[in-house]
Amino acid sequence: MTKKQRKRYYATILILGLFLMVWQVTIFRNTIIDVSILIGIILVVGVITFLVDFKNYGKTYKKKGIELYLYSGMQYILSYGFIACSIFMLTNFYMADSEHIKETYEIVRRSSIPGRKYHRDKRKPTFDINYDGIIRVC
Repeated sequence: MTKKQRKRYYATILILGLFLMVWQVTIFRNTIIDVSILIGIILVVGVITFLVDFKNYGKTYKKKGIELYLYSGMQYILSYGFIACSIFMLTNFYMADSEHIKETYEIVRRSSIPGRKYHRDKRKPTFDINYDGIIRVC
């Protein structure tokens, strides 16, 4: 790839990773997955792609020293890490068993979230439940 193509590729993959991060938050609210698992996937994939592709990133952007490591680390974590984590969330959410199991949990706390701009009075309820000893916001 030429330098210009690599710059477009890195910008496109970063924007894709950021969009998938927003989508991932909406999917996360409907699942019961520990946040540490998701953070682990993001960091592991980001570090692996950093080690594999760091030379190409250095050739593309003529930065020096700590600035190069900082920008490339953010690039790999925000793009490849969130893409891999979104794929994990997608498979977990959509390829789950079609048989639903209904369970009841203890509600620890009740609250509400205000609506969007100009509709603040339309509040949505939220609940904190005790899910096997872990407090989960639903």
